[in-house]
Amino acid sequence: MKKLRIGIITSVFPPETYTACSMMRDMARELGRKHEVTVVTGFPNRPEGVLYPGYTKRPVEITAADGYRLVRVWTWFIGKQRRFFDRLLEQVSFAASVICQLRKEEKYDLVILLPWVGVCAYLLALMLRFQSTPYFYYIMDFLPEQAENVGLIKRGGIIARLYLWFDRQVCRASAGVLALSEGFKQHCINTRGVPEDKILIAPIYVNTKAVYPLAGDRRWRQKNGIEERRFVVMFTGTMGYVSGLGILREVVAHIPLASDVLFVCIGEGPLKPELEKLAQERDDVRCLPFQSDEDYVRALGAADLALLTMDPNCGQGSVPSKMYSYMAAAKAVLCNAPPEAENTLLVNAVKCGFVVPPNDPKALAEAILALKDKPRSLKEAGEAGYRYILENCTVESAAANLERFWERRLDQNSY
Repeated sequence: MKKLRIGIITSVFPPETYTACSMMRDMARELGRKHEVTVVTGFPNRPEGVLYPGYTKRPVEITAADGYRLVRVWTWFIGKQRRFFDRLLEQVSFAASVICQLRKEEKYDLVILLPWVGVCAYLLALMLRFQSTPYFYYIMDFLPEQAENVGLIKRGGIIARLYLWFDRQVCRASAGVLALSEGFKQHCINTRGVPEDKILIAPIYVNTKAVYPLAGDRRWRQKNGIEERRFVVMFTGTMGYVSGLGILREVVAHIPLASDVLFVCIGEGPLKPELEKLAQERDDVRCLPFQSDEDYVRALGAADLALLTMDPNCGQGSVPSKMYSYMAAAKAVLCNAPPEAENTLLVNAVKCGFVVPPNDPKALAEAILALKDKPRSLKEAGEAGYRYILENCTVESAAANLERFWERRLDQNSY
């Protein structure tokens, strides 16, 4: 394979802590072993919408990273209030800054596109088509569907229809679409009109050198004042509306304080204030911020059971990426999601955990109390998940699959 000039355009990137950030960084490193890779992104500010310490906001900043070139461009920040107008400015400014930078750069042979869905993705797609640059559109969530499901926008309203139109155009004009699962693939076909042979199933992948089993390491518990007797049920990631984490208040009501169960919620998001209030009221709930990479591995190692909750209206069109980190850390997963959800199907297929139907906090509490006394079952489920990650979800296998896909799609008969 000849060496290519590859651009990765992503709205978020480390040190921001979304899964897409680490995925794009790891993909840039892996592809950088064979190709000339440039990542174009904004200055780190998510999830709070405030510039991270140590960074200076400027029009453009270009640095050499670990095997790739990193270009940061100016964008409007969403801010803590996260108003619709600020979201729109964030999207438009990111697209405009990236377009200005693309006009200065030597043309890429291909681009991996993971921007904000909607007007931002549409504007970038127009520019790339104008340059005759083939791009591969990475879909990690479906908008407007998820926003409709949690009530953020009116179902079938003007905004929803406009977002869907934008996304259809971006999908159809692409050289290929990268979908997280078979369910995502079918949704692309049914709602975006994408031909089947234009879609690659590209599951969430994990850097197994960064997230791995770490049983028996008690340093994180000691650092955070968590007693050894505690049975730690851990949630990590974005505490957003799709997460369904609001059920926790009802769950803890069914768990006696004397049971030594401790819920640890790590992350940020709009539901965090509610959880922090709950943590102030009860001794069996803790809320912590996102952890450093080193502490994150130790936190997962300190957990006895990994919790994955989901809004019951969001079964389709969303794949919570935390599940794959749980599996990479060899933690059994307690999945509280609709039966049609991708993660429910995966837990059942891999046998990496246990499923409790949504909207039943008492059943979820009973499952936790039962699993507390089944360490062997937890160990076997964790090991099954870890085997699945090693066999199917490493960055090395993801990069190899992507290279084979773009070789086929970039053939003159395909694009």
